[in-house]
Amino acid sequence: MLISLRGVYRHGQVEIDGPIQVPDDTPVIVTFLTSEEADLLDEQREAEMLAQSPAFRRLIDRTLAEIEAGETITFEALLDALGPKTRFLQVTLPTR
Repeated sequence: MLISLRGVYRHGQVEIDGPIQVPDDTPVIVTFLTSEEADLLDEQREAEMLAQSPAFRRLIDRTLAEIEAGETITFEALLDALGPKTRFLQVTLPTR
């Protein structure tokens, strides 16, 4: 059995987020993270959940089909189409 849980270390004890059902005396490994590392794990988990979403998969498939069909416009053309209110965007695009 391998279960990953989130929690915090507070006052000499590890407090687990939410209930857990494991037998007493189950061995554990505790890894202490920095706040930055915890944030990265949150972002990774969100990305994994998004990647599993059927709606997101359809969006990606549709976007890839549009790219393959040449149905794309440049970023500059997009800004022009959106109008002058978007000109506050200062974006430097990589050159090829």
